Amino acid sequence: MIVPYVMPGFRLAKLAAEMFEGMPAANGMVLLKHGLFTFASDARESYERTIEYVDRAEAFLRKRARSKAASRRRGAAPPPPQRGCLESDRSCAASWRRAERVPIDPSAASSSSTALPTICWR
Repeated sequence: MIVPYVMPGFRLAKLAAEMFEGMPAANGMVLLKHGLFTFASDARESYERTIEYVDRAEAFLRKRARSKAASRRRGAAPPPPQRGCLESDRSCAASWRRAERVPIDPSAASSSSTALPTICWR
């Protein structure tokens, strides 16, 4: 079960509890940006489930990385821009926190601009 991101606190606890009530047979849940929680009748079994789920996640990520590498070798299109990078205008980056275009080249910045560019890893 995957619980969408909610800031830590009462809202997160309430959402996790509501989702668990909807799937009482779940053995664990992933709280996005918080972590993995596993359930069992004792601590040892819960620990073993944690190891199992982490191993499965690692295997999935390795397979996905190999698949992406193979796609790139076949000349597949690059992935879409991340965090609001502007694909059509490579001279600017877009801040993911605000809808402001920021020049990548500091010499191109206006004197009134104090924002730093957002770096987008591809």
